[in-house]
Amino acid sequence: MSVSVPTSEAAPAPSAPPRLRLDYLDGLRGLAALYVVMHHAYYGLTAEASLPPLAAHLTYWLYLGRSAVDIFIVLSGYCLMLPVIRSGKLSGGTGEFLRRRARRILPPYYAALGVSLLAIAVFPPLHDLSHPEALWYEALPALTPGVIASHLLLIQNFDPAWHSKIDYPMWSVATEWQIYFLFPWALLPIWKRAGSLAAIGAAFVLGLVPLFLFFDRWSGVSPQFLGLFAFGMAAADVSFSQRPALARRREKLPWGGLSAGLLAALVLVSFKHSSWPEAVVGKDILVGGATACLLVACTRFLTRRHETATDQSPETRGRSPLALRLMESRPAVGLGTFSYSLYLVHAPVLALCQSAIRPLHLPPTLGLGLMLIIGVPLALAVSYLFHLAFEKPFLSRALVQAEKKPAR
Repeated sequence: MSVSVPTSEAAPAPSAPPRLRLDYLDGLRGLAALYVVMHHAYYGLTAEASLPPLAAHLTYWLYLGRSAVDIFIVLSGYCLMLPVIRSGKLSGGTGEFLRRRARRILPPYYAALGVSLLAIAVFPPLHDLSHPEALWYEALPALTPGVIASHLLLIQNFDPAWHSKIDYPMWSVATEWQIYFLFPWALLPIWKRAGSLAAIGAAFVLGLVPLFLFFDRWSGVSPQFLGLFAFGMAAADVSFSQRPALARRREKLPWGGLSAGLLAALVLVSFKHSSWPEAVVGKDILVGGATACLLVACTRFLTRRHETATDQSPETRGRSPLALRLMESRPAVGLGTFSYSLYLVHAPVLALCQSAIRPLHLPPTLGLGLMLIIGVPLALAVSYLFHLAFEKPFLSRALVQAEKKPAR
């Protein structure tokens, strides 16, 4: 996702500075998608064989794959809020917003659903039920009416019997799709009347109350993601709002330090044995808060640099922080262009790689190495081809920019 932000609509064209670009949003999404793939490569291997203690400690950072989903949700709230900050309302109204979201999300989703079902039917390892310890086992049985119907309707997250079937990462697409309806009908009206903090509070009440009252039925929905989405909305509000109170917060608070502090708290919580749902919900909130603070910090840095671009030479502007340089790097931004496809189709590719490695009876460390150096690149290649065939044709420039271009 590339975001260009005009800073001065009244400036004469010849002397107007270049538009502020937030390409790091693409990079962050790309890196998060890559982490999901690496996590599933790691988790798929370690679900079947334990790593030696040293290797387990060195690769523990690959264990927190759900954190990447938290990042996706916050990014979604941030990007969808940007045009609202510009105009104060959804461009074209709720119906047009949902139409744009459907065009962006559903064609690749249904294509991936069809590809996964075809792969399960064609490749014996993908419908083999003799390895219940395997990660792909969660996707089976897939060819049942209830499972297929629930995925077509994007309600598979509402029932544990459907939740991870066919293509186990798809449950979060259903959750995000459901959030799209609550965004214009619940969160935006609250934001307009009472501000971002009220929207965050309402989002967590709407999400956490049913979760803790009806945990057995709602845990798979992960309704706390609604609060993370509101974090993203608030981050966009702080980043670009002209209201004095928010402008002061944007300039005075140490957003980068807050993000680092929340990530440090995540590390501490991750090493502590806590029962679900408290541990998972707590981790989601920590990652969501850290991501929102990171977005504000990065956008503030880029905005300040952009505002002084015409007055300073590149040498006097200073270098970007390391994290921002990583997210703005060409490989990361490139990954971001097909990150949705990567998220949708990597699981069956990794499952086939795992089925090829399993008969070799390799030491777990070597098996993990093969998954990372062969399985992950193969998943990237297949996902990029899928992107060209089933995602890129539905990406019109006007559609993308309509929801991702606020004015300062």
